Amino acid sequence: MSASGSSESPETKSVNSYENSRCINSKYTLYLFSNNKHASTGSECGSNEKEHTNSAKNDPKNNHVEEPSVCLSLLEGNVSAEQETVVRCYLLKTLSGREDLSFENEGKYAELQFSSDDLGEPFGCYYHRLSKHSNHEIESNNETTSSKLHTFFICLIGPSNGIMESYPLQRTLLNFSVVLNYKILIPLLDPEGLKNRDDMQLKLKSWYFHCVEYIQRCVENYNDDLLILLLCSLWGSVEIVSQDEQAKWDTERFVETCCVMPKLIESSKESFVSDATLSFTINVTDRKIEVNQTLDSSPYCLKWLDKLKSCPSHDYIGLHNILEGFRLKTVQDLNTLKRLLQKAQTDHYSLYRAYQFLQASGYEDILLYHVKKEASMAEEQEVLEIISCLQEFLKNKHSKINSKVK
Repeated sequence: MSASGSSESPETKSVNSYENSRCINSKYTLYLFSNNKHASTGSECGSNEKEHTNSAKNDPKNNHVEEPSVCLSLLEGNVSAEQETVVRCYLLKTLSGREDLSFENEGKYAELQFSSDDLGEPFGCYYHRLSKHSNHEIESNNETTSSKLHTFFICLIGPSNGIMESYPLQRTLLNFSVVLNYKILIPLLDPEGLKNRDDMQLKLKSWYFHCVEYIQRCVENYNDDLLILLLCSLWGSVEIVSQDEQAKWDTERFVETCCVMPKLIESSKESFVSDATLSFTINVTDRKIEVNQTLDSSPYCLKWLDKLKSCPSHDYIGLHNILEGFRLKTVQDLNTLKRLLQKAQTDHYSLYRAYQFLQASGYEDILLYHVKKEASMAEEQEVLEIISCLQEFLKNKHSKINSKVK
């Protein structure tokens, strides 16, 4: 794709950026998996790696060994032959070493290398299993119909620069594999041949755009409204509502990356409403964010917002690291406060330390909300009394500060 210089419109630049990210970074392979005792994986993995091949029946030493033979047939990919061989060998070695080949719904990450002498450039590979029942088939001996389960493996391949192995990105890759692939790719998968190869390529090439670049788009589109996302992700469960599917995806992934809650809430109202958990509905319209509840700002979130805004927009690793740092620092602060509360039951100085810690945190109300909820669920009455005491101290402190300001 050639550059068009200053005459390029903003819309064209956006399209070109999308195309470049798909072509340069969105490498992938798609395999059809089969488990057949008489199958052979071929010789591309090297004669010195017997676990990568299915040649046991040709080895006199292994004539009596009954082991399942796995095979991977390449259906689609945009990597070099050498890189595809490395990916295939790794998958074959991994799958051949499994006793259970029925598979659960899973995705895993591995760092691979082109050559064993460490001269080759390493790269990251996230692989995920997909399955699909074929159309009804006529059995040979009778006229009843049956459905056969076919298994596929999608490998998303990217640079080994620290981003693919991060925990938030792997959750995003899993979401991409499950949400987008199951809704969009499964209908296109066919063991007899891809139904729409161009559409399949387009969907698979989009993984980097969807899984890595979403933070950049949120920072550029929402600007100071990001503060709402940071606050909601700390307080409770979040539901994103938007007519723009891309904006909905990006915002959900942003919240999921920095959220301290176990799981981003789906759109189901039954699962969304909970008496024990604060819940927020965020509406995204024309790059503007509105939330269904009033939220007070906090110095803690403002500090992390400044970090996001000051990070170069194309530094995807930096942006991911900032959000991951935001989440990990929150978890660390919660654990610190819980330890201080436990010690405060027998040590008055720990109560004072907890008070000082909360004052310096910049988001004491959020921290106290979470530890109080946890203590209530565990019925820890003594801890709840200490929390109430701290809340009273902080309330009096804020009242004195407000009276001085007036």
